[in-house]
Amino acid sequence: MPPPLDPETASSVIHLPSHATTVTAEDLLARLINAADDGATTIDASASESIGQAALQVLLAARIEARDAGHEFHIIDPSPAFVERMEKCGLADAIGLIKTIGDQA
Repeated sequence: MPPPLDPETASSVIHLPSHATTVTAEDLLARLINAADDGATTIDASASESIGQAALQVLLAARIEARDAGHEFHIIDPSPAFVERMEKCGLADAIGLIKTIGDQA
C-alpha cells in the first residue's frame, strides 16, 4: 500500500457525490479529465453512500489513464460503503484505495 496522502497538499481533489449514478458519471468524467491536465488527481470518497457501474467505470478508466501517463491517482477517505462496493466488485486493489494521514487503524 502506498504511503498515506495528505489531502491538503494534493494538487486536485475531486469529491464524489453521496450517490454516484449514471447521471452523475458524465460530470465526474469531465472533472477527471480537467484534473488529469494538472497531473496528480485525488478523489475524496468520504461522502460516498452508493456508486453505480458507470461511475465505477469512469474511476477505473481514470486510474488506468493516470498510471499510463505517469501521473498519481489517489482515493482518500473512502467511506465504508465505498470500500464495501469496491471489495464486492473486486476493484479495491485496481482502483488504488489508500488511507489518509490520521486514519492508520
